[in-house]
Amino acid sequence: QPDLISAEVTPVFDALKKLENNKPYFRTRAERTIKAELNAAKNVIISTPYMVPTQGKFSVIEQLEKQGTEVTILTNSSASNDSGFIPAYYQKHRITLLNKGVDLYEYKDTAHNEDHFYHGDTFYHNKALIFDDKLSFIGSSNFDPRSDFLNLEFGLFIRSDAFAKHLQEYLLGDKDLFWKVT
Repeated sequence: QPDLISAEVTPVFDALKKLENNKPYFRTRAERTIKAELNAAKNVIISTPYMVPTQGKFSVIEQLEKQGTEVTILTNSSASNDSGFIPAYYQKHRITLLNKGVDLYEYKDTAHNEDHFYHGDTFYHNKALIFDDKLSFIGSSNFDPRSDFLNLEFGLFIRSDAFAKHLQEYLLGDKDLFWKVT
C-alpha cells in the first residue's frame, strides 16, 4: 500500500499567450496564490537549479529579508551546473545573497544522488519551495528570468504539514551533497 499524505493542492500555470507577449503570468499567479504566506513567512526554503535575479534584483528575497524571514537556498555550484553562462552570471550574486542573510547551499560536483533519472548524478535540478513547514511548491519553474518571461511553467502548491516535512527531509536530509557558502 502506498503511504499517502492528505493535502490541499492548488495548481498554478502559465497562459499560452506567454509565447506571444513574454509576460510573467506564472510568477504573477504564483505570488498572488501565496501572498498571505509570503507576507507572513518566518522561514522559507528555495530549491532551484538556477538562481538568477530578474532585472538585477531578487525582489522576493528582498521582501523576505525586510520581514526578517529566514531564507535557505539550495542551488547548483559552478562545478555542478549544466550551463556555462548561468554560473558565471550567478557567481557575482553570491555575495548579494549572503549579505541579505540567506543560508546558501550549493550542490557539490562530487555529490552522488541516487534518485536522478534524467540528468547526471552531479547536477541538481529540484524546483521547490517550503513556507513555514506547512506550504510547499513543486513545479517546473526555476528562480530566473527565463522562467518568468520565456518558458511555459506549471506547478502545484501543496498545503500539508506532513508533506512539507517530507519534502524538507528529501531536500536537506543529506547535507553532504552540498557546500555551505560563506
